[in-house]
Amino acid sequence: MFSKIVYFRHNVLGSGSHGIVYAAEEEGTGRTVALKASRVSLNVVRSSLRHEARVMQLLQGHSAVPVLLGYARRPHFEYMAMELLGSSLRRQVKSGCALSLGTVARVGEQMLSALEHLASHRIVHRDIKPHNILVSCVDSARVVLVDFSIAHHLSSVQATLACNDGKSPLAFPSGTTQFCSLEAHTGGAPDPHDDLESLAYVLLFLCLGDLPWHVADPYRSSTEVYKRSVMDTYLAKQALTSSFPVSIPLEIANMLESARRRKNSDLFSSSITKLRSQFCRLVSSLGECNKNPLDWTPVLPLASPPLSTARPDSGDCAPRQSIHLLDRLDTYDNEEPINEYFTDSYYGSDLGDWLGPAFGRMLSLTLPADDTEFLDGQLPKIAEVQMCRLPPRTW
Repeated sequence: MFSKIVYFRHNVLGSGSHGIVYAAEEEGTGRTVALKASRVSLNVVRSSLRHEARVMQLLQGHSAVPVLLGYARRPHFEYMAMELLGSSLRRQVKSGCALSLGTVARVGEQMLSALEHLASHRIVHRDIKPHNILVSCVDSARVVLVDFSIAHHLSSVQATLACNDGKSPLAFPSGTTQFCSLEAHTGGAPDPHDDLESLAYVLLFLCLGDLPWHVADPYRSSTEVYKRSVMDTYLAKQALTSSFPVSIPLEIANMLESARRRKNSDLFSSSITKLRSQFCRLVSSLGECNKNPLDWTPVLPLASPPLSTARPDSGDCAPRQSIHLLDRLDTYDNEEPINEYFTDSYYGSDLGDWLGPAFGRMLSLTLPADDTEFLDGQLPKIAEVQMCRLPPRTW
């Protein structure tokens, strides 16, 4: 249990629609932690941050899951303390540049291990993207998956129903439009394959420094333009397969192909194992060592598909035509092609939750009752949280 955590309102590490993350200090030890604060009324039964804390507690013990240090709920706010992490993969990708294939392969292998861990606990993250993969501060060879605010438990209420929050699927897909799966676009029920497909888009982004589709800014564009950009994004993703490359390494193409075989949900674990093996071979073939620090040096984006570690007769990959998806995408005159919109899973204000009568998040974002009771008993507690208005320290 934390006896007391002190944070300064100016020391903001990041912010989202459901909370702000501060650099905070544990009183007594001086340890620096990340503290997520979310404004919420005690009238709200199913608060978002409590759900995230429960999911993280369920997933503790894996290197790609942040260490959960404490949770507390107060009359107007709830708080969650976790290990302090570094910058996101999104910040590591500089404009016009990409990351080395060795780094991409190592990130891919670590995230595949993370998805395997999530699936073993029947959890679907639903918002895999570069912004939610952070670099460890204590292990420069490690990356960590964050933001479990809309994570879904497969045995939850209405697990077999569409979970698109009641909105038009192609206009407001679950997760982040730029990186969400095709099923998320159409309001399909959450499935581990959704996370796998999103991871394929993340690795593609790291290789190319961009994605071959862009979503218009909903706050600066008309509704018609925004919806058209979402539809074009959906169609572009549909066209992106292992036989339709955009300079995609074959391992990523295989990942995308596996992700779209949703009918074989029972075989998800074996698919992950096979994909991890492919990425491990790729890491080895590139002379990379998993214990060495990850290399964030900017490189030129891939211009052509690299050699795969899979043998042509292994059945791991199929021949692919060389067509570039960008040639088939519409362009938007006088509009900035930005990938950053909806960088948070829920982009609306949390004021509605704070004022809401008794509910908060959807039932589909609620763990089974038995698990909830057990996890609440396991959650480490924060005895006291204090906000100071002093000038920020340098962490």
